[in-house]
Amino acid sequence: DIFTLAIAADPENAVLYSNRSAAFASLKQWPEAIEDAQKTTELRPDWGKGWSRLGSALQGCGKIEEAHEVFLKGIEVDPSNQQIQKGLEVTKAAMNAPAPREFSNPFGGADVLDRLRSDSRTAALMTDPAFLSKINDLRANPQNVTKYLQDPGMMDVLSVLLNFN
Repeated sequence: DIFTLAIAADPENAVLYSNRSAAFASLKQWPEAIEDAQKTTELRPDWGKGWSRLGSALQGCGKIEEAHEVFLKGIEVDPSNQQIQKGLEVTKAAMNAPAPREFSNPFGGADVLDRLRSDSRTAALMTDPAFLSKINDLRANPQNVTKYLQDPGMMDVLSVLLNFN
């Protein structure tokens, strides 16, 4: 790699580390991008681009809070740097966003069969052994739901389990 050769020849050149960090980031090689960006900020702590590279690399690998802290340091060094300003906006928005809810298996609860037996829309279905085997399959393998979506009874089951009227 050309940057590695150049760094070997000039190991104190922050621009070379910054450029190699950008190259690593474009390949989504985040640990390497972070390492080179950190070296950039060590060599030139007064250079906004180094802080921008470090914040972006941290952001790329999902370390949003760390990235935000780095962008805050960067804005102190270079208040007019638009990349740092944008990084601050993006990380702040990400930190303030509600956490994504994990999808849970609507067929997996302990009370599923009781709920389906007691609801007028699905009570009759629960007496059919073939239909009950579909429900048991979905309790164990919720990803199989697409196999059964053509079954009108399954739509009723989903309505009950997802509390739709």
